Amino acid sequence: MGKLIFAAKLAVTLAVLGFALHSLDWQSLLLALKQFQPWVIVVATLILIAEIPVLGLRWAIIAGPRVALPMAEHQRRYAVAAFYNSFTPGQVGGDVYRFFSFREHFAEARAELVALLLQERMIGFVAYCASILIGLALSWSLLPDDHAAQTNTLLLLGGVCACVVAGAAALPFILSLTWVRSLLSFSPRLVKLFDLLRIVVTFSSARQFFAIVALTAIGVAGWILALELLATQMGLAVPIGLMLLLGTATDLIRLIPITVQGIGLREGAFAWLFGAFGYPPEQGFVLGAIGYACISLAILIAGIIGISLPKRAP
Repeated sequence: MGKLIFAAKLAVTLAVLGFALHSLDWQSLLLALKQFQPWVIVVATLILIAEIPVLGLRWAIIAGPRVALPMAEHQRRYAVAAFYNSFTPGQVGGDVYRFFSFREHFAEARAELVALLLQERMIGFVAYCASILIGLALSWSLLPDDHAAQTNTLLLLGGVCACVVAGAAALPFILSLTWVRSLLSFSPRLVKLFDLLRIVVTFSSARQFFAIVALTAIGVAGWILALELLATQMGLAVPIGLMLLLGTATDLIRLIPITVQGIGLREGAFAWLFGAFGYPPEQGFVLGAIGYACISLAILIAGIIGISLPKRAP
């Protein structure tokens, strides 16, 4: 079954890439590629490499109260996890690695470790949804009237993101109600799920929460900064609010599990959305391709470093 799913995703990937390349002007694509200087790609990759220890620090703060490890070991394991994420379906390889890597610290409470991993995922997802809403607000006047499909897609995505952010804000209050838990007492599994979700939305202190939010914001900013640098190299003057909207929207769209690692879908989404705002779609396609190539290179370098470094005991 796994091979059939991969074959189907590979077929969709090739079909999406083929359709995108068939629809775009090849000369414009080659011209956009020729505009890149190696140093720009190097700088963009370094920016994205710098994101990994920032997000590694975020994980250390999330797991820190339960995991007594040196910061260097947290960073090493996070870099290795990011490497595994880069080539596993759904980007779950890193979570599986961290589960087995940290399970000794949760000998009698493995569910808590799962909850912390889910908490990190939730924070990242909600942060991207909030970024899309901020980008949408900053770019509202730029939404194209003559590209209804793209505008409606962004508005629909914005609506979904608003529901996600509102739900995330309301969930801690709902889970704090003891009578809600009592309603689930007929099913021990639902009670366990309820308790698991409580851990997911619980932070040890306001200081921990705001530190995690700040580090997540830095991570998003690094991706947008890298995109702005690459866009500038191509002569594209993209307002920061619009880049925030399109960069985060495309990063969420690529998570739709119909292609291999989002390949084809992410580049096609860049071309489709950038074209709606008056930019050449070929440049949008190349921006997406180079941007995600830089991410892959950054994760590969960080992963090799993490795998090469010696383990540090507590």
